[in-house]
Amino acid sequence: MKKNLFYPALLCLILALGGCSQKFAYKFADWWVEKQVLSYLDLNREQREQLSLQIDELHSWHQQQELPRYLALLDEAQQRLEQEQLQAEDMAWLEAQVTELWGNLLAKGGPMAADWLLALEPPQLDHLYDKLGQDNQELREKYIEKTEPERRRRAEKQMSKQWRKLIGRLNEPQRAYIKNWSQQFTPSGESQLLDKLAWQQRLSDILARRDSSNSRQQLLDLFKHEREDWVPERRESWDKNSPIYQQFAADMINSASPKQRGKLRKKLQQYRQLLEDLATEPL
Repeated sequence: MKKNLFYPALLCLILALGGCSQKFAYKFADWWVEKQVLSYLDLNREQREQLSLQIDELHSWHQQQELPRYLALLDEAQQRLEQEQLQAEDMAWLEAQVTELWGNLLAKGGPMAADWLLALEPPQLDHLYDKLGQDNQELREKYIEKTEPERRRRAEKQMSKQWRKLIGRLNEPQRAYIKNWSQQFTPSGESQLLDKLAWQQRLSDILARRDSSNSRQQLLDLFKHEREDWVPERRESWDKNSPIYQQFAADMINSASPKQRGKLRKKLQQYRQLLEDLATEPL
């Protein structure tokens, strides 16, 4: 399931890549991805070796084909940030671009994932379903089994931390914007869990009929999980929250002091250099 994009939109693009430790992490991203996959798939030695080779190929493709797209997106984002006043539409644009990049990765890695799922033996499928069940319980404990005030306080604290990383110490209007956002948005933990359970049920149904001639295409469609495939509750919360966040993000940047804008500009320049290095250095 797609990660929640209600995260400062710029952070979606750059914070996951910033700094020397992140450069090191990208070089070893194939190892990390393999480790994550193996937590869901109980593979034998031969299968693990095959998986490792395929993930290496995916990593190489990402460096060669996708990192240049990240660079182009970062350049466009920088140009928009130089405007005197950002609009909510600028944040919507950035959100759409990040979603498109995620779609590229799904389109490339989806066929590989589908083939692996269709080849799993029954005990391996049981392991997969057990792990998904554990994830569901963690989601309940982390987000759902909390009171609404607790969830809103947690959201406010996390959002403040994210924006401090981006622009530095927050001013009074910015703290007020964050407080207001934390009281306006609709908590979506329940709707995300409902959507996740529906997605997992569709996965189970497809794999139960995996001898069908169109099982592979059904899995590829499932991986896309486009908006029209979401449960109604998730669509409703997204439709409410998305414009609230987009306007909030624009207000945060528009209220930035010259010092904060300078820090943001410098940070973006550092991230651009990092992306250039990642795109050209051997993996």
